[in-house]
Amino acid sequence: MAARQSETEPTAQPIIRVRGLVKRYGAVTAVDGVDLAVNSGEVFGILGPNGAGKTT
Repeated sequence: MAARQSETEPTAQPIIRVRGLVKRYGAVTAVDGVDLAVNSGEVFGILGPNGAGKTT
């Protein structure tokens, strides 16, 4: 019998992958060089002070 993958087990291939993300508002750099990989079933959060660009 083959093992069935649980909904919470991470997959080998990320479902979201970002490399070198940069976001600027005029002369202000909100995000610079972010690399991120999210696998299926993972939960994460982004923390930072108000006005730091988390929503971006």
